[in-house]
Amino acid sequence: MNYPHLNNAPIIEAVIDFRFLPALNIEHSEIGKLHEAILKEYPVKQENKEIQLGFTVGPEQTTQQTVSDSVVGYRFENTDKKYVFMATKNGFSLSKLAPYDDWSTFLNEAKKISKVYFGILGHQNITRTAIRYVNVIEITEEKADFDDYLVAGPKVPEGLPNVVSEFLLRNVIPCVDQKAYVTIVQAYGEGDQIGKAKVVLDIDVVCVEEYNSSSDKQWELLDILRTLKNNAFFKSLHPKALEKYK
Repeated sequence: MNYPHLNNAPIIEAVIDFRFLPALNIEHSEIGKLHEAILKEYPVKQENKEIQLGFTVGPEQTTQQTVSDSVVGYRFENTDKKYVFMATKNGFSLSKLAPYDDWSTFLNEAKKISKVYFGILGHQNITRTAIRYVNVIEITEEKADFDDYLVAGPKVPEGLPNVVSEFLLRNVIPCVDQKAYVTIVQAYGEGDQIGKAKVVLDIDVVCVEEYNSSSDKQWELLDILRTLKNNAFFKSLHPKALEKYK
């Protein structure tokens, strides 16, 4: 289905994510090669650590706390801090922060990063393919009716004041034909200023299917997941919610 193009899409973050099985034992030398290959465009590197707390009980019922940390992945930022590449033991992801350009630009960047990643660390069995789009829909009316914006917004039980100051809705929809799940989260909290309320529309589309990354099947699956994401986005909103983003 063809949907209208939004010149100023309300996307604050878009993510392409791949998970592997089994998890990799990433060596520092390999990460060094990986960063060297993308250094010009992704100069910033940070370690992501996992902290573990432990307690031991002595013979006299005394306790001793232990703290340990280990590197579970690496975060790379590009020069304008609009792309974030995460390499972990069980996969990698690429995030595009606002402003969002278009799908083809985002996908091409993911293909470029993927080629470098698998070229250095070797092809892997991908067991989870996903995309996630976090949108923020602005509501400029001081006293807005969410039913004018959201197809499946919050409902107040009869007999209570028809006013909502916060809500959080989460729906998980299985798509059997595509072997995928679409998770739609809608959240609202009062804005910082009167008339500046915002609704978060967070769409996560996941396919749990195993294949080897050398097959390039991931790019076919991503196009399918993107179609499901677009359906979830446009079917969740009334035209009024999209007016300022066209």
